Amino acid sequence: ARSSQDSAGEICINEVRFCVSASAHMFLLMLSDYCVMCSTLPSIARELGLKAAELVKIYNSKICQLVLGAGAIRLSGLKTITIRNMALAKRSLEVIVNIIPYVKNHFENVYLDKQKSNAKIMESRVIGTTNKQNLDACFRQFDLAIKDLSNHADQLDEQMLTVAEHVLQQQLSRWNPPNPASHTAGQTTTSIPSANFKALCKSPLKLYVIPRAIKS
Repeated sequence: ARSSQDSAGEICINEVRFCVSASAHMFLLMLSDYCVMCSTLPSIARELGLKAAELVKIYNSKICQLVLGAGAIRLSGLKTITIRNMALAKRSLEVIVNIIPYVKNHFENVYLDKQKSNAKIMESRVIGTTNKQNLDACFRQFDLAIKDLSNHADQLDEQMLTVAEHVLQQQLSRWNPPNPASHTAGQTTTSIPSANFKALCKSPLKLYVIPRAIKS
């Protein structure tokens, strides 16, 4: 994975671009620090892995609180949580879901290298069995974190659809279709299509373009 230098807020993983929030950039830097520390101190790989998985869960919880729970309105003074906010949050969660397998592989590789460096073969086998079980426990926490992140991303999808439905209902409630008989007789003074109908047509396009621009 690498951060794109020519476009702020963009991360590229295996040639797939993710437009994410600034908090996602900061969080990935923190996660990379745990990977560096794991390489430096392989003897505590399990503890570092558990802490890294806990950090992922905390980030997911905060995003959920700020976006789905509308906590950002109270903390930052935003007037509303927009479609763009939700789309960025969803994409930020998705990039972390895609990064976690690389983090797991890094911890496992460090563990294997540590085992190979043991001087005594028999001792290496005994300790290796116990530590592998501990490492599996660490990986289970990462898997649970991925599940939570994916569920949260699905909830954001549902929330965006709810917002889109609400906007369309508002536009439809304001639309007063002209009388066809009056239009045929040339008695209508309203333009065809009406301003409300034009707004009704623009709303779905806007609700599609914003998330699409972030996802592409």
